[in-house]
Amino acid sequence: LMERVQTNLIFTFRTLHGNLGCFAPGSIVQIRNTFFWYDQSGFYEGMEAVPIGDNKVNRWIETQADAYERKFMRGSLDPVHNIVWWSVTKTDGARIVVGFDFLTRRWTQMDADVDLIFSAITPGYTIDDLGTLGYTIDTIPYPVDSAFWQGTGELEIAGFTSPGAFGYFQDNTLTEELET
Repeated sequence: LMERVQTNLIFTFRTLHGNLGCFAPGSIVQIRNTFFWYDQSGFYEGMEAVPIGDNKVNRWIETQADAYERKFMRGSLDPVHNIVWWSVTKTDGARIVVGFDFLTRRWTQMDADVDLIFSAITPGYTIDDLGTLGYTIDTIPYPVDSAFWQGTGELEIAGFTSPGAFGYFQDNTLTEELET
């Protein structure tokens, strides 16, 4: 922990947890006065290192995520839904995104082939802009009432795929699936 002492010129450094660290530097996500991160032993929150992925989630990451690729895990905040998302590469090379809702303290996941996730402002377009974007009314990637078209100026979760395609996580609703 780096803390300011009296002036802006002097700082002190101290170790918060001797046996914990941040295995994936890109996994750190700051939200208000706390933060979330991934260590080899699992997911944690805050300076107190509250374990948030105890048991099921941490075990799932250990068995499903590629051991080498875990250090490249990236995290981001979805400010609209109060979820911290992490992009993870599975052992078969597929990419998924796991999320932790920090208000309800529940986990979720989605299949999304993204290398980098982040918060971005929606630009806003009119129906006349479809042609300049390369879309027709039949090929638009987002619902017509999504923030992408409205340009609310609010942050939304977005990402880049491996080939470099950019997009927002505002696609049509997926089919629900329940596993037991």
